[in-house]
Amino acid sequence: MSRWLKRFLDKHTENRTDKTDSLPPGDQTVGNVSSILPCPGENTPPIQVGWFISYRVGQDPLRGGPDDPQAGQVTSVQRDGLTWLVTVLNGTVVRGADITAVTQTDGTGQPILCWTTREHGLDGGLSRRRQIVDLPFHEREHIRKRYGFPPDMFQALLTGEWDDDEQVERFWSGQW
Repeated sequence: MSRWLKRFLDKHTENRTDKTDSLPPGDQTVGNVSSILPCPGENTPPIQVGWFISYRVGQDPLRGGPDDPQAGQVTSVQRDGLTWLVTVLNGTVVRGADITAVTQTDGTGQPILCWTTREHGLDGGLSRRRQIVDLPFHEREHIRKRYGFPPDMFQALLTGEWDDDEQVERFWSGQW
């Protein structure tokens, strides 16, 4: 990084992407593809033992998933530098970048939820979900203006504290 850019970023901290009022560092999105890299210092695996993964290495055919448990059931997840390494039942070690889909299972091993990693990341998007109330004021204000909410209506949506039944009726009728 150039000295000028470093000084600029140090001076203008509100523009920095590594601050807590913006997306976490491992949560960067490029177009429609979510990053599969873990955040620095993040040691919580995005995939749990017992879940299933589907993956493709290079031009090989798609493997794994609940229909192919030997090649898809997760036995361990380890972090290796900037990527996750997932070991499946047959001993194959799969890089996070090669995983195309994840199937979450319940305590009995039954599939309960599945997602593609291209659109939702390894953890199904859990790391990207943020409460609007946790956003800094300027981001909340951007959302309010984008959807055309008056300030009192938006505040009621955020807090759940409605002034009266008339305000609720106005919201549901779209007459704000």
